[in-house]
Amino acid sequence: MNGVGSDDDEPSLLAINFRLSSPDMVAPNQSNGMISKVCNSSNGSSRGRQKYTQPSSMLRYASCLALLLLVGRQFYPLRILPSTNQLADNRQRETSLVLQHASDTNTAASGGRRISKSGKSRTQPLSKQTKKTATIRRHPSNTQNSATDSSSIAACMLMKDDNHWLIEWLAFHYHVLPLRDLILVRDPHSQTSPEPVLQKWRSRMNITEWDGDKVVPDFKWQQYRSGKIDDTRLHRARQQFFYADCLRHFQEQGKQWILLTDTDEFIQPNFYALPSEGRVPLEESGSVLRTLHLQTRLRRQQDRPVPKCLHIPRIQMASHQTIHASNDILPSLNTSHMLTTSWLHHNGHEIIQVPGANLDGKNILNVASMGHREIPSRAHSVHMVVPKYCPATNGNRLEHEDSWLVVYHYPGTYEQYTYRADPRDALAHRPKRWDLWREMGEPNATSIRDESMGMWLPGFVKSVGEQEAERLLEHVGVLEELPEKKDAESEAAVKES
Repeated sequence: MNGVGSDDDEPSLLAINFRLSSPDMVAPNQSNGMISKVCNSSNGSSRGRQKYTQPSSMLRYASCLALLLLVGRQFYPLRILPSTNQLADNRQRETSLVLQHASDTNTAASGGRRISKSGKSRTQPLSKQTKKTATIRRHPSNTQNSATDSSSIAACMLMKDDNHWLIEWLAFHYHVLPLRDLILVRDPHSQTSPEPVLQKWRSRMNITEWDGDKVVPDFKWQQYRSGKIDDTRLHRARQQFFYADCLRHFQEQGKQWILLTDTDEFIQPNFYALPSEGRVPLEESGSVLRTLHLQTRLRRQQDRPVPKCLHIPRIQMASHQTIHASNDILPSLNTSHMLTTSWLHHNGHEIIQVPGANLDGKNILNVASMGHREIPSRAHSVHMVVPKYCPATNGNRLEHEDSWLVVYHYPGTYEQYTYRADPRDALAHRPKRWDLWREMGEPNATSIRDESMGMWLPGFVKSVGEQEAERLLEHVGVLEELPEKKDAESEAAVKES
């Protein structure tokens, strides 16, 4: 029925309009008629409030409310709308209220948890939940979510004064992974800001910056202030807690593959380990993700387990630069400033820092295949984040069947290599950086000239266009003048004058 009472009835007596939410419910015509007889009858009078002041009218009004509750229990949900005249006057401002019996409880979460008036929570089947529910952030289950984003790769990275490498790193991995989500922590001791570089990419990928101090828990800061740990150990703690937090964050966002790496490390499919039918050319967009999908599919076809964490062996590029006379790909770009096109020699062996210490490679993890509690609150190390799933290594993983990817680690020029301050320089057992860079040295008789990494650039230029590629790669490899160096030069100039 459309309305109750005459046009001059009190507006507090609202029109009753039943809208069934399920086709399985019986039509409420009979119940509507009963309510109409009880609630619409006023002994032939229409004198507003007076008709409810008589005992018989009050009894009829009480009966009307009781019927509303009974019908509301049977025909859920029950909506109360303004009277017919009010609807006609302003249809666009129509409001609806959901009536619910007092024994029902308000929905508190979309995952099936509801909070009763007693304050206790109970689980209710999804089929019985109301449509309007409050959203609560929940951790993913141990099984892979059907909404998992497997169309791109996300990355977690901590950087310090590496803008000259970040420019190429973003462009390379945008094309090769493809990278579409990045969480970056800038070392608190950085003297430069990556924002001018990141701003160019914000329309193409989701980039989030986290505070480098806030990822470190309070107890570590207390140890640092009391002198129990030094700058190097604080830096390692920052990496470990950041990686763990970043993995959990991306897991909650429904991401699948998460890469943990640095700005001087570039990833590609591992042609040392992959069979010829499993190789995806680097110039094709998303070659890394396509490799992951292909190898995962082959494992499942063979009824073999799919790794949840891949060890990515690292190859050290030699500190010998190959200068190109010309650049036919993008003439306006000075490719001699780029790592992947100018540093072409290596010895074909995996980096082995300390045998047996698992300090050799990096990791990429399928967090969608892990339970939330399987990601620790602190990464074991930056080279083996989750020991339960990330394999141990003694420098023997380059040709392993599970090493689907490989990292090329670039030193760059000596100026680039020593540009930023490194707290590890204070370690007594660590060689000085000049010695480290020189040890990488000239290519020897056993070195390999490898131009595979440069194959990404033609594909990238073709994908985004020459003009856009020039904009995104502007100032690649060029060092900024550090503020401390500027101050020192200014002070020296003052003294000379």
